[in-house]
Amino acid sequence: MIISILIGIVVGYADINFINTISTYFVDIFMNLLKFISLPIIFLSISSSICKFAKSKSFNLIFIKTVTYTLTTTLIAAIIAMLSYFVINPASSVSANKLGNTEVGSFIAHLLGIIPSNIVQIFLEYNVMAVVFSAFLIGFASNFLKNDNREFVEKFLTSLFALFMNIAKLVLNLLPYTLWAFIALFIKDLRSGFMFDTILLYMLTIIVANVLQAAVILPLFLKFKGIPVINSLKGMMPALITAFFSKSSSATMPTTMHCVENNLKVRKEVASLSIPLCTTINMNACAAFIYITVLFVAQSNGVTFSTSDFIMWVVLAVVAAVGNAGVPMGCYFMASAYLSGMDISIYLIGIILPFYTILDMFETAINVWSDACVSLAVDKNYRKKIDKSSSF
Repeated sequence: MIISILIGIVVGYADINFINTISTYFVDIFMNLLKFISLPIIFLSISSSICKFAKSKSFNLIFIKTVTYTLTTTLIAAIIAMLSYFVINPASSVSANKLGNTEVGSFIAHLLGIIPSNIVQIFLEYNVMAVVFSAFLIGFASNFLKNDNREFVEKFLTSLFALFMNIAKLVLNLLPYTLWAFIALFIKDLRSGFMFDTILLYMLTIIVANVLQAAVILPLFLKFKGIPVINSLKGMMPALITAFFSKSSSATMPTTMHCVENNLKVRKEVASLSIPLCTTINMNACAAFIYITVLFVAQSNGVTFSTSDFIMWVVLAVVAAVGNAGVPMGCYFMASAYLSGMDISIYLIGIILPFYTILDMFETAINVWSDACVSLAVDKNYRKKIDKSSSF
């Protein structure tokens, strides 16, 4: 990676047309591979996750409360990301941030574009919103199948998802061999006026949004439930450290389960359902990353958004975060897929990738912290119900 970056810097400042052309080819190949895997990963991660919900029908209270708190905290995270983006405005130096009036016709057109008429066509046209809708529809419908059929569908979708994640790992292994091309083109943009300060503002926006969520919103959520914040944070520290270095909520799940049950004293029947469910769908930091990244890259390419667009992307970020798998780079693939469907240059995503490694460490820890907060809140409700039942 370091050698590739150094080569990219040298090539970028050399500014040789022939090498610049080769750099463009390398970037195009990597971006095409990224497009190849991003859309299937979105579809399969969302549909397979929802398909697993059927296993939780016998735990109505725990299941419903976990999903409710997850959606609430994730929505707040996306709204915080939107406000942070408005305040810092990282793309202001490369494109004017113009807000138009909400147009009913435009909004209806967005809604109509979400409802697919042909499941094959939505993949051919890279209609991300329609793919997301289809994934939710198929995942939800699978819950009404008989056990044998539902298990077959779940295994099929889960296996395909694992297959594409393996392809994703292979694609990411190519990064050291293509990073020089991204750096070279980035330097070319720097020399033509694109400022490195813009990337720093972008990272600052994500950091601010995540810090507000982790240090303000989630503690307030615990306080509202009457749960001690400091003791909860101390009890989760082993899991947060593991999450930080593993960059995977799924890999951290055993440690998370141990901390929640033994350190935070959450009942086993609550933790055994809420933690796996949260690991699958509770991605607060992912929602913030997707929202800020999509808007930043799009506006850096001159795309303007109306007021309804900004609000719509809050919903889309939540949907993508809920469907995102708890694996390394999941948020990155989700954002890449959304951007690929917007018919704009996304090579800036390649420039972001080296920085994302650092962001992903903090984001995973925040997601695990959110998992613990949701489990604590669900356990609080569960204990109240048991106490009421025992009083009769």
